[in-house]
Amino acid sequence: GVAAWAALQQLGADGVAGLVDGCCAHAARLASLLQRGGATLVHPVVFNQALVRFCDDDDVTAAVAAAAQRDGRCWVAATTYQGRTVIRLSVSCWKTNDGDVDVAAKAILACYGDYLRRNTTFDAETIAFIEGGPPPAPNETSTRLQPRCRELFLEHIRPVLERNPHGNAGIGEANAE
Repeated sequence: GVAAWAALQQLGADGVAGLVDGCCAHAARLASLLQRGGATLVHPVVFNQALVRFCDDDDVTAAVAAAAQRDGRCWVAATTYQGRTVIRLSVSCWKTNDGDVDVAAKAILACYGDYLRRNTTFDAETIAFIEGGPPPAPNETSTRLQPRCRELFLEHIRPVLERNPHGNAGIGEANAE
């Protein structure tokens, strides 16, 4: 009670409301950035909390959470929601700003990317495509990538191909998405 009283005394009701609104906006922004990077939002953002998953897979999601914790640029926790492993994101610090949200999103997505690189087997033709060569035949791509990551891979590569129909997308361009 003392902390709430002190905050109200120092900031007033509008100031405290602004702090709460800021945390909620940052949680929504973080969830949106993660979605753009391949995460699935499991539940609509409520207040300052968000729940996300990766590859719709408990093991992948837990591995990303553990990697993000080891990385140290932000803190996330794996938990269970409706019997599935999710990453719970909570923004609760008054000092959090857009730059902090960007760092957190980049850190989590980098951990996800590292997981995919270590645990996804690509054949030589697909690797050549990722590095800027011609794409494999569309009907072959779906059988060569591990099923749980195939759709995610195609979702991120498709915009690059649409920008450059010759299939000469470099790895840097693909990561810029």
